[in-house]
Amino acid sequence: MSALTHHTTDGNVFAILSGVADYSNRSALVATNLQARWTPYGPPAPEAGATISPFITSFELQAHFAVGQPQRSIDLMKDMYFG
Repeated sequence: MSALTHHTTDGNVFAILSGVADYSNRSALVATNLQARWTPYGPPAPEAGATISPFITSFELQAHFAVGQPQRSIDLMKDMYFG
């Protein structure tokens, strides 16, 4: 078994949405790290190369709202869907 070299988008998003990252500062940090991966077209899934998944990104939008960062969600939505 090889060492983990990346943290998947879905795992991070669901850690926020499920409450696993239950400390507010932990959830905010995870959300900030998610945002750091954005490209002008949206966040690529590290487990899938440069592929941008509208499906998992829809959950990322929810996660940014959940940590009190609605503007991030709006910015991401504009980048992905209105380019």
